[in-house]
Amino acid sequence: MLKTFVSTSPYNLYVEVEATKGVELMLYGYEPLKDNTVHFLRQYGDKNVNSIGLFKGYHTFEFPFPYPPESKLKIDVYDGLTGENDFVRIKNIYTKKLENLIITFPTHLQEFMDFALQFSRNCGFMPLGVYESKNSLYTIVFSNYVTSWENGTNDVVKTPARVDHNTGIIEISKWWFDQLSITNRMMIIGHEFAHFYFNTKDESECDIIGTTICLQLGFSKTECMYAISRLFDNCGTDEQCKEYIKRQQNLINFIQKWSF
Repeated sequence: MLKTFVSTSPYNLYVEVEATKGVELMLYGYEPLKDNTVHFLRQYGDKNVNSIGLFKGYHTFEFPFPYPPESKLKIDVYDGLTGENDFVRIKNIYTKKLENLIITFPTHLQEFMDFALQFSRNCGFMPLGVYESKNSLYTIVFSNYVTSWENGTNDVVKTPARVDHNTGIIEISKWWFDQLSITNRMMIIGHEFAHFYFNTKDESECDIIGTTICLQLGFSKTECMYAISRLFDNCGTDEQCKEYIKRQQNLINFIQKWSF
């Protein structure tokens, strides 16, 4: 079942859903007029985990939108097991006003926040190229893939983004970012920014900083958690996976304890 919604002021979105039989409920919110512009993709229920089980009955789901979609938002619900929506439907959609979060950043940091947010919201349909922030303090190189330029091979690097520690230029892979939600993109850009701005190579520290940026800006705690699970889906070797699992759990614990 599909529903559409439009609003220009910050709001909490409430979606009332009913399933008449057990389903792996998928809730998908995106802008159909803008390619690769996904605000949320959530799963409720899991047939493979007894403690979770399938979703059945009636529930109201909440989604904060501190930065409302710039075009029509389409919301789709369906059964993840079958891809069908015969037994699940949206009963109602409504909103409540979300008060603006008043956060004061130093001017140079505000320029980065504005730049990162604009890029995250629009990069799904932007051409490849070099992008600069309003006063040219920050630069993003947007390519199909991040490549290994250091050794002259131009081999593809299996990462959505990275930063040059000397210049602060962030390289971003369109192939990766097209698959990610806006929240996910913001977390990654914030992570890379932290490497340069705080002059650290500590991945866990940068995870926390990137996540903090999203939470301070009012993004959903739940969507941040989903973003983390997607980021660590392809972790590499067994040793790398062990390290990623630690990073993932640290972030989840941090988000669960977060309060503004």
